[in-house]
Amino acid sequence: MFLGLVYLLWLLFGRKRNLYHVAARKIEKPVLSDGQLVGDFGEGFYLTDSKKLAFQWLDEFAQKEKLNSEELFLNVYRLKRIKKLSRWIFKDKTENWQNYINEKQGYGDEKHALVVGPAFTSDKKIMQYVLKTEEALGYIKYIKCLNINKLKKGGGIIDKK
Repeated sequence: MFLGLVYLLWLLFGRKRNLYHVAARKIEKPVLSDGQLVGDFGEGFYLTDSKKLAFQWLDEFAQKEKLNSEELFLNVYRLKRIKKLSRWIFKDKTENWQNYINEKQGYGDEKHALVVGPAFTSDKKIMQYVLKTEEALGYIKYIKCLNINKLKKGGGIIDKK
């Protein structure tokens, strides 16, 4: 139990990891309206640490919005230290995780600025990060924007900070 907590803290705070967000445009300074109204953890600005899940989101977004997936963008961010944010972190698909999803899917969560947990649609431990307040959005740092069409051709970086 203790080692699991230490590992989770290391994952969240110790190493820098890229987080991905799919959009129809480059988003350097996201606002809540750039997020989703419905998702596993309710409304918010969704990110994932998995490129595989990001590409799955990209395909879903393209189908839902009737867009060509090659015209979409993968915005890349890093999460800054989040010690001051109210947060709920699920390291596994537990009963609490399932209850949270059942209660919050499509509804707001006024208690937590950040929710982190496994993606519902994945059998693997792929994490998603949901920023639920404007304050929480201040804790992500824009890294770069990738164009999906250019990625497939071996390039892809539109810009880099």
